[in-house]
This record gives sequence, structure tokens and C-alpha cells, in this order.
Amino acid sequence: MTSVCILTSAHSPFDTRIFHKQARTLQSEGYDVTLIAHHDRDEIRDGIQIDAIQPATSHFDRFLNLSKIYRAARKTKADVFHFHDPGLLPIGAALSVRTDAAVIYDCHEPYEVSFQHYDFPPDVLNPLIGNLYPYAQSGFCRPLDAVVAVTKWIQHDLQELGHDPVHLIRNFPITQNIEIDSPPVERTHEFVLVYVGGLAQTRGLNVMIDTLDHLRKMGVDASLWLLGGFSDNKKEKQANSKVQARNLTNHVRFFGRVDHRDVFSYLAAADVGLALLDPEFYNFGIPTKIFEYMFSSIPVVASDTVANAEYIPEQCGSLVPYDHPERIATTLMELAENEENRIVMGEVGRELVEKQYSWEIERTQLLDLYESVLE
Repeated sequence: MTSVCILTSAHSPFDTRIFHKQARTLQSEGYDVTLIAHHDRDEIRDGIQIDAIQPATSHFDRFLNLSKIYRAARKTKADVFHFHDPGLLPIGAALSVRTDAAVIYDCHEPYEVSFQHYDFPPDVLNPLIGNLYPYAQSGFCRPLDAVVAVTKWIQHDLQELGHDPVHLIRNFPITQNIEIDSPPVERTHEFVLVYVGGLAQTRGLNVMIDTLDHLRKMGVDASLWLLGGFSDNKKEKQANSKVQARNLTNHVRFFGRVDHRDVFSYLAAADVGLALLDPEFYNFGIPTKIFEYMFSSIPVVASDTVANAEYIPEQCGSLVPYDHPERIATTLMELAENEENRIVMGEVGRELVEKQYSWEIERTQLLDLYESVLE
């Protein structure tokens, strides 16, 4: 049996792309899969061996644990190593040079842009990171057997630096065996907006709160459901303070992180899905949430970005200016007043996901990649 070792230092071991899509797909196709990640214990989940590295509470802790991750990976004697974080690039290069295994790097983001809104490295280094990181990443990728990109724009950037082929494996949602039940919460407003994902300013948190405030002042009985977590307690306190200052405490609900299998029940119970991400950081990023909204048969209202424009036709959603809550509220009010239009848009979106934008279609790219590197 072919053995695969998946490595991540920055994600949960049960990250949707890493565990539920890739690891489970490989395991279901007969691969022996081990996943090395920061976790509190070793365990077997869905036939996948989780080898735990002690939880890390900071970027410095992750750096200190790199040697442990490397030793744990070598111990597996895997046929394929598949790693997911830029911090593991030196580990991937070392595994490629020092073992006979195939090594794959999975690039999730244009990190030279993403790093600018992380709390590490320091902001003063942003210009240096932006200019040098693509070349550093490219250098570490040279000895690898394959590079994966999550969007065609990342794929293009890597190809421009001489990597060919770069395998495109997009992050479309799992749609098989998804049961949409009544959510464990009752609607308390006539018009419900929903968002799923990490809660941060660059992901539209403040814009969503401001938009809800405008929408209610326009006479719409609206509420906002937020399915996701904060990166730290400080940001959570700031968000709650903003909600209280706008007198929206009874109209904004923070549900925290929801298991991906339960997310669709919440989404289907809402009226519109929001993806108001800051174009400065996400202009070429494809938010998986937009496809989850479509699959749940609700229309999408999203920032007017290059990526969103490609994947959200006007028949199932609307593109809006990120920094204009009043204009976003006007678009939402039109949807609130036309339930029949929302139903039609939801049906179009559902059909698009079922025919083009599901993991069940995209998984073949992953399996083809593994066949190619193992040859």
C-alpha cells in the first residue's frame, strides 16, 4: 500500500481542505495516510493516523517545532510527503533531498500579499517580504516533485517563475453526503444574512456590521449570523464593542466555528450569504464560502474582486464595492423585498456547484497528481 504523509504547522489537523478533502479522498482510494499537525494527542480519525506535535501558541513555537515535524515525517518513511504551509518549505526541500519519496507543496495563498495582514512578520518588513518572498518560495520549490496551486492566479505566478507544471486543485466544497437539516437555532428576524469563515477586518467584519446597521435604519428587519472564530480575544472584544455601540446586540449572533458538516444547515436557513472581503488582500482569492452559499440555495453578495467576478454570475449573486456599506445595504434591501428573485438565484447557484464547482469534480485532479508523481 502506498503511504502518504501530510504535513501542516499552521492549520488544524481537521482543516477542511487538508483533512476532509485531500486526506479522506486519498484514504478512500486505498492510500495509507498519516497527518502530522499540532494537536493534543495522537489518534486515528476516519482511518487517518494523526501524529500530534504539541500545540503551538505562537509563530515562535511553530518555528521551534519544525525539527520535531521533520523527524516525525522521516519516521513515517512515506512514499509521498504533501505539505501545506510556507513555514514548512525548508522541511519540504530537506525531505526531497534526503529521502527517495515524492514531495508536494500545496500553495494556498499569494503569501507575499497575505503576510501583510498577519500579525507576523512585523509590518515594517512588508515591502521586503512582498518583493523577495516569491523568489524565496520558488527557490525552495526547485527540488520538489510537484507544486499545487489553489487558484489559477497563484498557478500563473508560479509558472512565471519557471515552475511547470503547476497543478491546479481548487478548494471547491464537498457536496456528497451533505444533509441539510434545520439548524440548532431559530430565526428571530424576517431577513437573515450569514457569513462563514474567520472573523477579521480584512474579511469584512466591520463592513458587515456597518451594512447591517444601515439596513436596519432603512426599515429592514435584518440580522447577521457569523459562523467562524476570531484569531485572538482582543479582536473579539473589539467586535463586540462595535456591535454594542451600534445597538445591534440583539441582531448579531456569533456562533463560533461550526463543523463543516453542519454549516450548510445554517446557511440554508438564512436568506443571503456575504463574502465582503477586502480586495487589497483578496482580489485574486476564491472564497470557498461563495460556493457553500450557492450549494445551500441562497444568493451571494460579495466584494467586486477579480476572482468573485469570475465565479459569481449575476444570475445567482451581486458584486458590490467593499468599502460602501450604504450601497451594499441598498443591494440587500432589494433582495429582501423580492423573495421570488432570491429563490431563483439560489436555484441557479445550486446547479452551478453541482455541475462545476464541487470537490467531487475537483478530487480527480488530486488523484491524477498522485499518479503522476508516483510514476
